[in-house]
Amino acid sequence: MRERCLNATLCIDAFHVVQWATDALDEVRRDVWNSARRSGMTEHALELKGARFALWKNPEDLTRRQRGKLATIAKTNSPLYRAYLMKEQLRLAIRRKDVLSLTMLDEWLA
Repeated sequence: MRERCLNATLCIDAFHVVQWATDALDEVRRDVWNSARRSGMTEHALELKGARFALWKNPEDLTRRQRGKLATIAKTNSPLYRAYLMKEQLRLAIRRKDVLSLTMLDEWLA
């Protein structure tokens, strides 16, 4: 791109930033799932197996079943739930269009 568009400015849009956070969340989900599977926690692994879309979706778009899945994760798997909350906090900070969004982003980075 630099060769053909010398004056181009590369920008990062909100959608892709949140997509990167969602990808990182999915890595955490897979690691937790694999760890549960390897340690013989098959029931816990099965619960996590169906959580992918509940973790990806915006909270306002969740079905009742997906909300239940997230509630279970909140109780049984704090690393995965923390990763979910971080994705959501980033999404909310980017969505805002005021000075508070900068404070939220600073706190998220910290």
